[in-house]
Amino acid sequence: MRVKLQEHPELAIALKPVVTFLTSVQLEAIATYKLESMGLVKLERNQAMPSCELYQLYFREQLT
Repeated sequence: MRVKLQEHPELAIALKPVVTFLTSVQLEAIATYKLESMGLVKLERNQAMPSCELYQLYFREQLT
């Protein structure tokens, strides 16, 4: 997954607030769809949040 984010920096940019903030965030629809398809985020009322704590911790470290 990290390689995909390197190949598509716009997705890394979209994922950064999701793994950084303590609350869910609203993302652009296409980025949300792609990140959800990759299993990195889950949606709750059109708000994206990390799909699991492990991804949140790992990508918070990698993207900041």
